[in-house]
Amino acid sequence: MRGLISALLVVGLVLGSVSCAGEPELPPEPSPEVVGQWESEGVICGYAAGELDGRSYLFLKTMQGGLPAAATLRVLDVSDPTAPVEAGSLEVSGATVMPPAGLALSGDILYVTHAGQEQGELLVVDVSDAASPEQVAFLSLGHAPTGLVQSGNHVCIAVFPAGWLVFADVTDPESPQQAGELRLSRTRPGVSHQRMVCSGSMLYVVDGGRLDIVDVSSPSSPQEVGFYVNPDWEETEDVPAPQDGVKTKKVTPSDAVDMLAPPGALLDVAVSGQHAYIAAGTSGLILLDISDPAAPRQVAQIEVPERPTHVVVSGSLVCLLGIDWVEEFTFHIRVVDVSDPLAPQLVGSSVEFTALPANQAIVYGGDFVYAISMGSVRVIDVYGSGNGE
Repeated sequence: MRGLISALLVVGLVLGSVSCAGEPELPPEPSPEVVGQWESEGVICGYAAGELDGRSYLFLKTMQGGLPAAATLRVLDVSDPTAPVEAGSLEVSGATVMPPAGLALSGDILYVTHAGQEQGELLVVDVSDAASPEQVAFLSLGHAPTGLVQSGNHVCIAVFPAGWLVFADVTDPESPQQAGELRLSRTRPGVSHQRMVCSGSMLYVVDGGRLDIVDVSSPSSPQEVGFYVNPDWEETEDVPAPQDGVKTKKVTPSDAVDMLAPPGALLDVAVSGQHAYIAAGTSGLILLDISDPAAPRQVAQIEVPERPTHVVVSGSLVCLLGIDWVEEFTFHIRVVDVSDPLAPQLVGSSVEFTALPANQAIVYGGDFVYAISMGSVRVIDVYGSGNGE
């Protein structure tokens, strides 16, 4: 569906305080509320969040025009959540031919994937001066990158075709080196919903109805150690390309939702401690015990009114982004209390907004949720304005 791109979320949660009497106060009931908004000059196709010198920032990769498109890195100062402002930008050399981009911030270095017309690249950008970000290095990948996570002195990059992972050593950010690669043993052909997160020495990758766990303690020789398959997942064949002169079925909104959140598909994963939290579309939120990476096991599941497509966790709260169709495409942010992982509970109200659907996402960073759709950034207070202070 032409022109459909990304909704992004960045989540942080405020902790409860202690009363003067010394007894802990109950945390406020989550009540998400939009408190600010910002409009980009292009379509946002990649994101990261973090702090520099005590200020909060979003780092965005945007595209202008059709594919191949000019790409720009934008630094958005969100220190005042009610008035986000662009602090700086950097034009990316070479047009991009694939919208998805991965960004990760480590200190004052930003790692960015770029699918150029000639080759895929890992870009290394110095953002120590938010007003004047500067590219300091790049690494040719030989594949078109679709996502990225960073852990310690290494970066893991998901590349096309789906299932390939490339590892880069960034011990010296100004001289990144390819360290290793891995092809997951079971993947679906073509571009998929593949997403990943790194926790400690383990990498967690969701694709189709499967979660794969990879030991990346030695990035030069990563090893698959375990997997989980959603019992609700049914493998389907790719839809063949239409032939000339043959009429094709009109894509309905319901079809579009199924394409974005296929029944039983595992769409995103977040990890905290000994548990993995999976946004699983029609299967809701799935909780896994991953204390034994070789044998992850499901310990709970909770139904959600919408189809969750992305998830983040902070402390005992999980935030979900879900999609449904009610006269138009609608996205919802909901909060789940996972203080008891065996009995997760939906809590509080939800916030919703309408937008064109595509590769929506959530990432943790700061005290607010940043919901991105096309070129708009909505700033959302999880507890409602003033309630989390």
